[in-house]
Amino acid sequence: MNTTYTFEQLKEDVRKEAEALRAHATKEEVEKLNLESFDPNLPSACIYGQMTGSCTTMRAHSLIAKCCSVMVDNEQYNPDSDDAISIVVKRPVSVNYMRKIRQDDESSTYLKYLSAIEAYILLPKAKNANLIAFLRGETETLEL
Repeated sequence: MNTTYTFEQLKEDVRKEAEALRAHATKEEVEKLNLESFDPNLPSACIYGQMTGSCTTMRAHSLIAKCCSVMVDNEQYNPDSDDAISIVVKRPVSVNYMRKIRQDDESSTYLKYLSAIEAYILLPKAKNANLIAFLRGETETLEL
C-alpha cells in the first residue's frame, strides 16, 4: 500500500516496536545491539540480525512478527526527507508473512523491508542512544 507516512506515525510505531522488543527479546539479544555496526542492508547487521545472528533465522522472524507493526520499503524510504514521507508500508506482519515475502522474491528480500526502529535509526535527528538504552532497560523513558 502506498501511503504518506508522517514522522509522528513513525515515532508511534517505533514506540510500539521498542516496547514489544523489551517484552520479547532476551537481555542477551538486546545487549548485542551496536549502532556503530548497524547496517540495514546486511542480514547480520540490521537490528534483528544483530540480536539473532541473522535476520534470516526463525528467531528473528519470530521477533519481527511479535514486535513490528509495520515494515517500511527500504528502496523507497528516504531518511533525509521532510516530516511527511511517501513510503510503502506493509501491515500486518506475521512469521508466515515474513517467510512468504522471503520465498516469493529472489532478490535480497531479507533487506527489502525495514522495521520502524530501523527506519528511525537512519534519521539524522534520531535519538538513538536513548532508544538503545530503553531497549536494554537502562532507562524507562523512551524519548524520540
